[in-house]
Amino acid sequence: MVRFDKKWFNPLYFILNELIKVNTIRLILVYGGKSSSKTVSIAQVLAKETALKNASTIAFRKENNTIPTTLKKSFNLALKTTRLYPAFEAQDRRYITEKEAEIVLKGLDDEEKAKGIESYKYVYIDELNHFLKSEFITFNISLRGIEGQKIIASWNPVSIDSWIKEYLDTLEFIDTEYKLPCPSSFVRISTDGSVVLIKTTWEDNYWIAGSPDETYGYRDNNLIAVYKELEAVDPNAYRVNVLGEWGVVKPDQPFCYCFDKAKHLKPTTLIRSHEVYLSFDFNVNPITCGVYQHYNNWIYGIESIKLDNSDIYKLCEYIQVNYAGCIFIVTGDATGRATNALVQDGINYYTVIKTRLRLSNTQLKVPTINPRIEENRVLVNSVFHDANIILDPVKCKHLAFDCENVGMNELNEIDKGSRTNPKKRADHLDNFRYYLNSFHKNYLRS
Repeated sequence: MVRFDKKWFNPLYFILNELIKVNTIRLILVYGGKSSSKTVSIAQVLAKETALKNASTIAFRKENNTIPTTLKKSFNLALKTTRLYPAFEAQDRRYITEKEAEIVLKGLDDEEKAKGIESYKYVYIDELNHFLKSEFITFNISLRGIEGQKIIASWNPVSIDSWIKEYLDTLEFIDTEYKLPCPSSFVRISTDGSVVLIKTTWEDNYWIAGSPDETYGYRDNNLIAVYKELEAVDPNAYRVNVLGEWGVVKPDQPFCYCFDKAKHLKPTTLIRSHEVYLSFDFNVNPITCGVYQHYNNWIYGIESIKLDNSDIYKLCEYIQVNYAGCIFIVTGDATGRATNALVQDGINYYTVIKTRLRLSNTQLKVPTINPRIEENRVLVNSVFHDANIILDPVKCKHLAFDCENVGMNELNEIDKGSRTNPKKRADHLDNFRYYLNSFHKNYLRS
């Protein structure tokens, strides 16, 4: 009998060790920041399964020449820390037991190498974000013939534009009973029970953060200090590598090139005695509304409202409750008047808004057509450059996100990307520019 000491492992290992026993789980996907023990914990579990249960593993990296400094080092460390090294004969890129179970390390030079994996119980994909979606699909459909076969994958969430994020957004996850030390980490399972999604950070690694009882592991105060400094030096790198959150790649041609977070993000206060300007943008999902005020030569972004659905009635109810007693002036997306924008027979979005918010005709300032993108972009940036304008950093976080991250494509259009990509939706930017076009065209530079 082989006995393991719990002090050899991080918490992630024990979770993976339980999940790998569940035959109905097909995919175990692990992402998060650097130094979060993802790869080594996975390698420890797979080494144990190979040595003690004769369950062979094939592990892939995208680039074949990186294996000696990545996968091989991780599996060597896994065998050392589990004390399983004597159970294996170590070859160049292969570890084999006396019963001929094996761990094979491979690079994926082309998609065809994702095939021929039927004889393996487990496939491990290291740095999944380096692989193509088509390659991942080939792995999944090629793994067959053995009960309880699984694909385990890990990655750092470098870009919110990744196909992985788009794929995950098609699934619905629920929380499980499993917990990791970091409060923002989680273990979730898809509603059909086939996919597990795990998020980790350095705080889940006892050889960075130290164990809670301080009897094992190691607290690396020097590295922790570097992580803390990174927030000021490179916020996006901090987000990805320390917090384990999806990174945002800045557009080459930002729409709001004059937007400055330090200058334009400050707390705002609703003044109920002044008119409140509502600007709507209509999509299949979501409908958004920007809440703005302007007075005393200042423009204020009060709130970016985004509900989880496209129910205009619920959106109006939210406005009624949170802005009770205010006098509204409404503008927004001209398509809300169109016949193909009917909420029901004969009733379009603005009809609902007018009725629910009890507006007079003079309170509706909706244009007949939407502004041209090129001219509107100049106006938006003229306002950011020349006007006194601030957006509330908390209540207008959606708009601030759009201002910082939405770009222009090669056709000189707003790059809205896919419907599942929140970075490129630009819905809040749209209602903001409609508001500026209706009430602040005086800032437009000639």
